[in-house]
Amino acid sequence: MRKKINLTILIFLLGLLKLSAQYSETIDSGRPGQAIGANTIGKNVFQIEAGMDYSSKVFITNSFFRYAISDRFEVNSGITYNFSDKNISAFSVGTRINLYDADDFPIGVQVSYNIPIENLPNSASVVFATSKSLTDKLNLGLNLGTTISKNTNALYVVNLSYSVNDKIGIFVEPYGTISNNFEMNFDTGISYLLNKNLKLDFLTSYGLNNENGLLLSLGGSWRTKN
Repeated sequence: MRKKINLTILIFLLGLLKLSAQYSETIDSGRPGQAIGANTIGKNVFQIEAGMDYSSKVFITNSFFRYAISDRFEVNSGITYNFSDKNISAFSVGTRINLYDADDFPIGVQVSYNIPIENLPNSASVVFATSKSLTDKLNLGLNLGTTISKNTNALYVVNLSYSVNDKIGIFVEPYGTISNNFEMNFDTGISYLLNKNLKLDFLTSYGLNNENGLLLSLGGSWRTKN
């Protein structure tokens, strides 16, 4: 009986190895918006996703660096700098793993650790990501996860994106956290593909039942392959 179980597990793992995330023809970025994708960026690809946010007379820059060691595994790091306080407001390291790759229903997980520098809180997060193509142009993305710190919160993102054409994409996205209260924010934005390796984006966000005011964000994503 044990041999049969071990053989079943081995066949299942080999099946997963045969499924590999493919290097996309055009850049696939987490910008704009809060939702992350289930797939990695492709083996030996280095990608930068960066932008500037403005809210309540405060300018913040955020950058996310990604490098894929294999088709199913990448390492990444994010850093946020607050120009008003002149300090780093977030610094994380993490990894993304494509658990199951399918055109119609991929599943991935992002594990991140926020490094406690400059009096930043010590925390970690785990986010599971998936998506489903509703039509040739319409896509639904879902993120569910948790942030582990002094106060552990659940988090959610529901992303509905639409490809206007080969270059322009738009989206709407409710997102937030669940702890003692149910927090909901809403953002929407647009992206423009300059070429297969470079994309620009714009986003606006607003807190619906919390103190998060209006936020504007402008940025872009760029990749290169070794």
